[in-house]
Amino acid sequence: MRDDTEGLPQGPSAADLVAAIEGTGLLSASKMRELHERLDASGDGNDGRKLARRLVREGTLTTFQARRLLKGKKRGLVFGRYILLDHIGQGARGQVFKARHSLMDRVVALKVVLPDANLSKRSVRRFFREMQIVGRLDHPNVVRALDADEQDRCPYIVMEYLEGQDLEQVFAHRGALPADDVIDYMTQAARGLAHAHEQGVIHRDIKPTNLFLSRTGVVKVLDLGFGDLIGSAAPAGDGFDTDEGVVVGTTDFMPPELIQGRPVDARSDLFSLGCTMYRLLTGDYAFPGITREDRLLKRIREKPVPITNLKPGLPYALVEVVHRLLAARPEDRFASATDLADALEALRPRSDRGGSKASVRPVHSEPDAPPDWSLIESALRPNGFEASLASKPAEPFAREVPATRDISAHRKSLEADGQESGREVHEKYRHEVVQMNQVRAELRAMDPDADQQTDEPVSTWLERLGERIGDYLADPDPTHFLIAGTVILLLLGWALARSVL
Repeated sequence: MRDDTEGLPQGPSAADLVAAIEGTGLLSASKMRELHERLDASGDGNDGRKLARRLVREGTLTTFQARRLLKGKKRGLVFGRYILLDHIGQGARGQVFKARHSLMDRVVALKVVLPDANLSKRSVRRFFREMQIVGRLDHPNVVRALDADEQDRCPYIVMEYLEGQDLEQVFAHRGALPADDVIDYMTQAARGLAHAHEQGVIHRDIKPTNLFLSRTGVVKVLDLGFGDLIGSAAPAGDGFDTDEGVVVGTTDFMPPELIQGRPVDARSDLFSLGCTMYRLLTGDYAFPGITREDRLLKRIREKPVPITNLKPGLPYALVEVVHRLLAARPEDRFASATDLADALEALRPRSDRGGSKASVRPVHSEPDAPPDWSLIESALRPNGFEASLASKPAEPFAREVPATRDISAHRKSLEADGQESGREVHEKYRHEVVQMNQVRAELRAMDPDADQQTDEPVSTWLERLGERIGDYLADPDPTHFLIAGTVILLLLGWALARSVL
């Protein structure tokens, strides 16, 4: 609530101010009794501005109310069931107020259409019929309509009160907006329009001032259903006939079919949304011109100025969306607001599409799981590899990848962390092999024929060779790898020579 009380006019005396407040019905009877008692106790009945400042600071009056009362304007502070708290906007045909319901104490936005000779009874009746539909709209990207009525020949609509700015105000403060922001805002607006279109409501006046960005980043479509108050072209047979000679819409966002008097539908709102995107991305209009008539004729006779002329570097897919929205023929645009929203959704960063970010498992410097030596030993036997795999149940692969490919550095890192190094694991393996040989020797002493299939010299030689190679690999060094490679090549050459002979 604003408190610029220093700028309040002098106005009447305090007593006259209290009398004016009582005549407006702003305060309840009990509040008025308290005010009279305070005025009598203070003994200061001459300084109306001082009293007004005190009432504003206490929250009894708003600055808007105090200003009007000090200027002697007692009318217009209560509108039907609503107490006006502040003036928050004004258009060509109406004004918007922050208001509070006198009984429910709910703060709302109240839009009042001013009396106009062009405001026919037929258009007012049509407005209330459409308000019955608008009242059923329930979508996070559509401002909720709470009430609608007529007071002193002024139709009005009551909407949820929002904190934030419309996109025209956002543009005025920030200039041309980044592509990602425009994609986000227009995706939300398209979702809201899709919901309204599904209920049979066409906006007919989409523009930046009718798209509101709340402080939480939610975009809401405003003024749905208000078009019929000032006349609109509508599809034949839908019950909303146009008032002859009256066209709704704003010049720089108006679709060509509306200018030509042809029926409008959901695709007409999409053209206006395309003009809005163009404006927010470039800071200019898609169909510029010196006069209003020039700008209107261009959207019928010419194509829009290529957006890349004003905003080079835009993603190609985004440029295609904008140009498709600005097509002169409705059938060349998106078929529905849902199709547009889906196309824009595909252009948003993956992390912003409503789903959670893909979880990426961090990489740790942990050692690989100790090898299964029983599996290795069985694989060394003839036809043992397949059998060993069949005997082991499948386990999910859940090992972490070492943070470095340098095995020596990895081993040292593990040792520094107090974990087993590759050499320590190999030493355990050698200890297990010794134990296995002792068991075999004991079994052979008990039954000399139990292990006749094993070629003892070859087995012993292979075990020693494996131990030596394991030593080299457990403590890697370029020289060790060179020696191991040489030995392997010599063995392969020897094997090849024996096969030839």
